[in-house]
Amino acid sequence: MKTKNLLTALFIFLSNAVYAQSFYEMVFHFGGTKPSEISYIKAFYLLNDDGTGDMRISYTGATPDESFIIECGLKQGFGLDKEKNYDYSKMYYTGKDFIYVDRENKPAEFPPITFWFKYNEEYDQYDPWAVMSKDLKGNTLQGVIDELKLLEDKDFTKEFVLTYFTKDDEIYKNLFATNIRALTPEEKNRKCISWWLQIPMMSR
Repeated sequence: MKTKNLLTALFIFLSNAVYAQSFYEMVFHFGGTKPSEISYIKAFYLLNDDGTGDMRISYTGATPDESFIIECGLKQGFGLDKEKNYDYSKMYYTGKDFIYVDRENKPAEFPPITFWFKYNEEYDQYDPWAVMSKDLKGNTLQGVIDELKLLEDKDFTKEFVLTYFTKDDEIYKNLFATNIRALTPEEKNRKCISWWLQIPMMSR
């Protein structure tokens, strides 16, 4: 279900339809003081205006067997002040209960990930601020954000899509699976819209 939600939202986004989602890519890591001790994690996530979201994480290990793509849903929350009241200047999305995308949807043992956002009064928006997780003992880990990007339709290149999706995913098939030639942006949009219209209304 998470996969279908993310794919549907992505098709709407790429077809230039009216949408209320934001797509981000973040590269981050936890711990380590030497390059050899650091493992970089790539996250592609969707945030909806209704407080829900979806995320895929791409992890590259030392070998293909140690590399994987996982996904989960995201849930919104807000920070608390000293009196335990909601602090709406600090918002977060947490993802947990991951499943593998490239290993028959099996549950993945991966710690929860929380993305924090701070309210920007000047631009009246929430800006990404921090990433956190927990260790095996339940202690909070502060991550380091190495790269962060708010995605546009032009960013969804073949290389980017294959970072978070497999060649069996509908998004890849509709955008890039052709034996004739590469599709133009207009043709990609038409294929996205066509695929979207074929989805039964109850599943949208």
